[in-house]
Amino acid sequence: MRRLNKQILRSLSLTNTYRVPSTQITTISNGLRVATSNLNVPTLTIGLWCDCGSRYENEANNGVAHYFEHLVFKGSKGKSRTVLEEEVENKGAKLNAYTSREQTVYFAQGFSNDLDYFVDLLSNIVQNPTLSEHAIENERAVIVREMQDIEQNQEETVYDYLHEIAFRGTPLGFPILGPAKVVNTIKRQEIADFVKTHYITDRMVMAAAGGVDHEKLCEFAEKAFSVSNLPPPPKPASTVFQTGIKYQVVPEMHQLHLAMATKSAEWSNPDTLPLMLASQIIGQYERLGGIAGYNSELVTKFQTEDLATAFKAFNTIYVDVGLWGIYLVVDRPNEPGRVKRALQELHKEFVKLSTPGQLDTEVVDRAKKALLAQTAIQLDGTEAVCEDIGRQILCYGRRVEWPEWEWRVNDITTEDVQRCMKNYIASDNFAYAAIGPKVDLGLDESSLNFVNYC
Repeated sequence: MRRLNKQILRSLSLTNTYRVPSTQITTISNGLRVATSNLNVPTLTIGLWCDCGSRYENEANNGVAHYFEHLVFKGSKGKSRTVLEEEVENKGAKLNAYTSREQTVYFAQGFSNDLDYFVDLLSNIVQNPTLSEHAIENERAVIVREMQDIEQNQEETVYDYLHEIAFRGTPLGFPILGPAKVVNTIKRQEIADFVKTHYITDRMVMAAAGGVDHEKLCEFAEKAFSVSNLPPPPKPASTVFQTGIKYQVVPEMHQLHLAMATKSAEWSNPDTLPLMLASQIIGQYERLGGIAGYNSELVTKFQTEDLATAFKAFNTIYVDVGLWGIYLVVDRPNEPGRVKRALQELHKEFVKLSTPGQLDTEVVDRAKKALLAQTAIQLDGTEAVCEDIGRQILCYGRRVEWPEWEWRVNDITTEDVQRCMKNYIASDNFAYAAIGPKVDLGLDESSLNFVNYC
């Protein structure tokens, strides 16, 4: 792949060709980064991206970032929960939030002429939360119910297990919601301390997309956000990928849900895109729901031999590490050798895609088109564009505009994919997580270094 500076130069010329709205980014005097994309529509999405997800926690307060996300809507300076809800409703607006392992995000959607209101709203809820004891106590049961809902979703639970085993001993392996024992006992002061430490302006991005004036947003944000005099918090604990397996044995289940992953590249690594394309090539397969992949031989193998109900490739990326892998669902898992055969076929495919001469250029080209189409569709609307801006600035320090993204994807060669598959994927260096009846996975458990059957 060519060097990034050439990509940027190429993207500048493409921006003029496609007339793609550019993203303006300004760091204002209080340290807040303000970013906008003016789409010339009467509505907008505006959000506050905060660099403080669950990986900034420790064992004693695991879950605090998500807990605080719940509490910001329960009242802030000068506004009770009722007043906040009525105001947003009267504006015809929507207000929402989410917490991930690396970020917490608050965003609003409404009319463009309410820009000043949304800035004041977002700044107030994160800088001046009430954190009432009553709200904290009420929210304990709400979050525990949310945990119970997730436990009923095997895919989400398996992904949590996979992080726990692959990054054990570090906060990146923590569950986002935290354990119930922390949720049921965490104190107001612990929440307040976390917010004071992590919610500082130079760790935030205010992004907006839609009908938005960049200069006005900068002006409003200057007035609404105060400068923190505290030193920046320490960086999250370093992560070391580890092999292993976590297996929740549920004898009565009729399917085995399993995820396998190996270490992949971080956001800033140029190998990220070839690995993303490798996931696209393997794609996903559902026996009843259709096929979305470009490796016909692999899909045919799973179809003709009836190896699984479904599989899906994924590439989860963080600022310092990634997880590249497969999520697999196998019915009739107790059938001798059934799960073992499915895993063996996937491993064979990894090796094949890393072997020179085994990957068809036409397959790579079709995968590029699909990846670009999916990206373009996902950027349809103010919410999607706003999300793209905020996330990329926290991850990259800038936004990769669509023309540059298109050029970079098209610049990936078959050799790039094969090299990355060989360097990252074609090995036995995998972590595993599973839920279902206990079956033989065909793995050398002694080489995994850590086995946990629960």
